[in-house]
Amino acid sequence: MYYNPGTGSYCNDFMEHIADTKFRTNVPYKIDKQKYDEILRKYNESTRFHDSDVVTFSMDYNFHESSEGEDGETPYMYAFFAFPEKPEGSEDFYDCILFHDYEYDNKHKEAYENFVRELMGSVIGVDIPTATKEKEKLAAELKKNLDDFTEFEAIIKLANNKD
Repeated sequence: MYYNPGTGSYCNDFMEHIADTKFRTNVPYKIDKQKYDEILRKYNESTRFHDSDVVTFSMDYNFHESSEGEDGETPYMYAFFAFPEKPEGSEDFYDCILFHDYEYDNKHKEAYENFVRELMGSVIGVDIPTATKEKEKLAAELKKNLDDFTEFEAIIKLANNKD
């Protein structure tokens, strides 16, 4: 995870493991929508997407402003996000499930981890069409970065008058 000063929270890295599961953030997963909805209801939450059964997950956590987390203090809030792959014309919106320290008598970390493990039980598998599109985007970014790297390398050689 890395600190995002814009949000004041720690955010997951790209394709970071989700808790202690085999699943990763930013990977499009097909879910059993009925099971997903049941798990949310169990935690007194409801979904804000109805047209999609493909989601990517993300997570972050936040410390009190007086703490940067360096002392090992437990964050006061954990957040778990599910971003739907919206079909055309859909008004689906992402889900954000929050676990605050005051709601769980400072046992929110355990509640959050239990929730995440349960929610990952709704995953059927990777959504191949969406994952393929994402892989193609990464390949295009990789090519651009490699081109930029090569160009930068040439600029340094010119600046050093080397061949």
